[in-house]
Amino acid sequence: MSEIGEIFAALKEEGRIKKQNNLKNSIDILKEQGVLFKRLSETHYRIGDFDFWPSTGKFLNRKTNKYSRGVFNLLKQLKPRNTSEGL
Repeated sequence: MSEIGEIFAALKEEGRIKKQNNLKNSIDILKEQGVLFKRLSETHYRIGDFDFWPSTGKFLNRKTNKYSRGVFNLLKQLKPRNTSEGL
């Protein structure tokens, strides 16, 4: 393999490892915060009205069809609803 091919292979592996770490860390954060979620697939979770992909941090509000990113941004979206519901 050429030197450039080796560099791209290394970058691809780094990205794969980063996504695995993101998945684990995001799920750990949700568990620490007491957020209930349903696992739909290995990388797709449902949290209330939100679909969440923890490996990339992307989430979709199913009611508004708006995407955003980040587990902490997702938690901010969830908190006002939890507060108004008395949780």
